[in-house]
Amino acid sequence: MLDAMRGFAAVIVLFFHISVLRHGPAIFDRVYLAVDLFYIISGFVLAAVFESGVGATAAARSLILNRIGRLWPMMACGSAFGLCWMMMRDGTVPPLALLVTGLLFVPVTTGVGEIFPLNGPQWSLLSELLANIVHALVLRRLPTTALIAIASTGWMLEVLISAVQETLNVGHQGTTCFLGLSRVLFGYTAGVILARTRDLWQSRAAVPAGWIAAPLLLVACLLVPTLCAWPAGKTDAYVVLLFVPIVAIASSSDVPPLLRPGSTWLGKISYPLYAVHYPVLSMAALIEARVPATFDLALWIASVLVVVALADVFSRTPLARGIRPTGAPRRTRGFAPAPR
Repeated sequence: MLDAMRGFAAVIVLFFHISVLRHGPAIFDRVYLAVDLFYIISGFVLAAVFESGVGATAAARSLILNRIGRLWPMMACGSAFGLCWMMMRDGTVPPLALLVTGLLFVPVTTGVGEIFPLNGPQWSLLSELLANIVHALVLRRLPTTALIAIASTGWMLEVLISAVQETLNVGHQGTTCFLGLSRVLFGYTAGVILARTRDLWQSRAAVPAGWIAAPLLLVACLLVPTLCAWPAGKTDAYVVLLFVPIVAIASSSDVPPLLRPGSTWLGKISYPLYAVHYPVLSMAALIEARVPATFDLALWIASVLVVVALADVFSRTPLARGIRPTGAPRRTRGFAPAPR
């Protein structure tokens, strides 16, 4: 079920970015919070990897290398698409430094622009990678009570930041990149806590038709605050808190056999879709400005189909599976990193 939730949330983020690029309807304005859902799912799933028989620091280092190898190829493809978009926009080749920093996961923290100019959503992948490193080196050694304290601190920071910034949509720009760390501090740690305490809550979270309840609750959390005109600064942190039981419900639910192929497919395309969708949509926005308005709807339908088709193609290649550095352990059964 978590496979389907990752893919479903990635598709919602795709429509959020279409709305942003087109200055479209406000209904998708709070969908940026789906990133926090990804963090919770990632912490939940990766706890099985980073806390299963990992003893020596050398083994933890190998897991980190394996994680980098998992994320890097598709991230590099996203940067390549971003380079094409910037060339279309400016009519010239961008500075080589932009490509190098993107490929090396080095954020541009100066100014008010995106910290990854070629592919804005890459910021959340960097945040998750940092969380993976901290998990392998530190979190796995801490008792659950300490993790609860860390997650509580992260959530209180989210309450404070969303109140001051009047939104929790922080982390992707140079002026807010460090504030965005509070989001992964809470979300990822909360996911690890869920994984460690699964025996205590799993039977209670197995609600009837949980496979449909979880995505419906997610949609409600992302859309209802906007429909009800609830201020983001006062409600974003509380919406994120609701994602924890949603992940618990999803992880305790089985998808009906008839829907399992589709659920598995959504999980497979989730990371490729997240990694490449934004620069491809940005190209569509450039094309929209140069064609008659009568073609707008067809253009954006085509752009969505192109993104999904690219994600499907990439999901069938070694690029989506990543590379395994020499000496790194094979992925643990059930390891399925979420997109950010």
